[in-house]
This record gives sequence, structure tokens and C-alpha cells, in this order.
Amino acid sequence: MDDTQSDLILTERILRSCKILNPILTFQSGRKLLEYFSGDFAPPALVLTDMLMEPMSGNDVLRAMRTKGLVDSIPFVMVSGLADFKTIQEGYQNGARTFIIKPLKQEDILHLLSKIKGLEIHRTEDGYVIDRNISDAGDQKTLEFGS
Repeated sequence: MDDTQSDLILTERILRSCKILNPILTFQSGRKLLEYFSGDFAPPALVLTDMLMEPMSGNDVLRAMRTKGLVDSIPFVMVSGLADFKTIQEGYQNGARTFIIKPLKQEDILHLLSKIKGLEIHRTEDGYVIDRNISDAGDQKTLEFGS
């Protein structure tokens, strides 16, 4: 989720360049993301959310997701190029799992996916499929990505 269309396109391209085969949904506002989670939704493996947006910030979204009980089962990752310490600290308090700096790069995404708790990455012939594994959320893991 990002309020800048060019950042959404870039993020999707980077995820595809990492050979991530999961569906990638993009939302240009917190309101649209909340609408998705209000309906009959397929739980995503991971949510990347920009922190500095208007009128609904990433922390506003995280608070809403925490109220719905979703931050425990879905990893939310803060994304920003300008976030200050207070914004990041508040994000962690609202349930974000980690923080990644813009502009996103392929190596940052690969590192993030290999380290975040509660994710399983399955290698297929065509790339990688990411699944959530709630029972594994407390264990550390390492995955080597191939080209």
C-alpha cells in the first residue's frame, strides 16, 4: 500500500524480479486496504505499507488491523523513505513486524522475506510462493534464494 502510484508499480516490479509468484494486490490508500480487509478476503502472505500517507497514515492502518486482530496472523512491514524514529516506534507498537527503507531494492526484499518470522517460502520450478505459518512465527529461519 502506497499513496504514490509510481512506488506501487516499482514495488510490484521488484517483487516480480524476485520471482515471487503470489498474487500482488496494490492499494493507493489506507481506506482501500481497509475495504479489502472488511470484505470476504483471501489473507495475504505479507502486507507492505507506506508509513507517511494522507489522510490515513500507515500507523492508522496498523491500528485498524490490530483492532481486527490481523497483525498477529499477517506480517505487516513498514515502508518509508522519510519515517522518523517516532513513526517507526509507533508502527512497532501497532503490530508491524519490521521496517524497510525506500527506494526498495531486490536484495532488500530477498533479505526481508528470508528473515521475517511466520513466513514459509516454497521454491517452485518458476519461482517462489510465500505462505504464512502462524505456528512458526516464533522461530528464526534462513532461506537462500537462487537466481
